[in-house]
Amino acid sequence: MAESLEITRTSDIALFGKDASPRIIDVLPLRTGNAGHEIVRIYRRSENLEEVYAEDVPFYPFFFLSDAAFLKNFPRDRYKIQRLQGENVYKYLVAFNTWQEYWDAIRHIERITENREKRIDEIYTAGSPAQQYLLQSGRTCFKGMAFDDLYRMQLDIETYSETGFPDARRPEDQIIIIALQDNRGWHQLLDARTLSERAMLEELVRIIRERDPDVLEMHNGFAFDLPYIEARCARHGVPFAVGRDGSVPRTYASSIRFAERTVDFTAYEIAGRHVIDTFF
Repeated sequence: MAESLEITRTSDIALFGKDASPRIIDVLPLRTGNAGHEIVRIYRRSENLEEVYAEDVPFYPFFFLSDAAFLKNFPRDRYKIQRLQGENVYKYLVAFNTWQEYWDAIRHIERITENREKRIDEIYTAGSPAQQYLLQSGRTCFKGMAFDDLYRMQLDIETYSETGFPDARRPEDQIIIIALQDNRGWHQLLDARTLSERAMLEELVRIIRERDPDVLEMHNGFAFDLPYIEARCARHGVPFAVGRDGSVPRTYASSIRFAERTVDFTAYEIAGRHVIDTFF
């Protein structure tokens, strides 16, 4: 894992990060490790692009703070603090071994400042766990890769309904076609003429696990394809285990804004893979 590219210019470091490790394709936060700190799993493609390797590395959640006095009476052994150069507002970097300590510190500062708002002005947080790791390590995804080096798979389903728009909760509203292709010239069609719905879903999971794409691409996949597949898998008792670690997707409420319009949707996070919905 020592292989790296050469990044020398200051402008390149600012844009691509200080760590030159190539072909990182995803960052997956894990539970706290036995060492007492957080762990992330790094997925990287091999130099010939044919294999994917996983590496677990330590990670320390952090935020920026305007004044160290806000941590007065918070246990000193639960955090590390560093004064940063310059005189801008957020002068201190504060790091923790675990997310528990991180959130305990935020709640402590809320009490100190008597702040009950969603955002605490005294703290600047640095995004999701994966984003925090990338900022902390200076690594970036896809460094040293051309666009076609990324293994992308496209997925689309067709469903059948005798009464209006298909509803995955109705037993008879089955998936009748699953179409798959990738950016390497492969394609496959699964359909109800030769396979039961259960068999199609089992084959879909097997194909994704076996071909191991870095990216799944769909159109309106968050609002239709993925929840429909998930619901039909549940109906047939087929684990929708398409994560690189054999896990099922994690879902969470999200939204995206287009000018004055905000679209709420359920996002799907698949371990070790990216999901691109071209509807957005």
